[in-house]
Amino acid sequence: MLRESQIDVAMATALGQLDQVYRFALYYGYDVSYAPETLRQPITAYVAALRQGSSSLPGEPPSRHLFKVHRSIEDLVMGPRRSPHTLSDGDPA
Repeated sequence: MLRESQIDVAMATALGQLDQVYRFALYYGYDVSYAPETLRQPITAYVAALRQGSSSLPGEPPSRHLFKVHRSIEDLVMGPRRSPHTLSDGDPA
């Protein structure tokens, strides 16, 4: 249901892709090294902050621990995940 120019929030915030921006300046395979620093800096700062509390080194892929921490941050910011088939109390059956 998204327009062609949009990306699903779950894809946009995927830790693996954010880590690719941090390590290789790539986002879903696109070179973002020429993107304005103001757009890349929040991503690289976030991933660097996650990595500070982890045993993963900057050159290594994200650890399972980083994925868990990232998921808990996503849940805190965006609310718990809902399956498309899950109805809330106010949704019609």
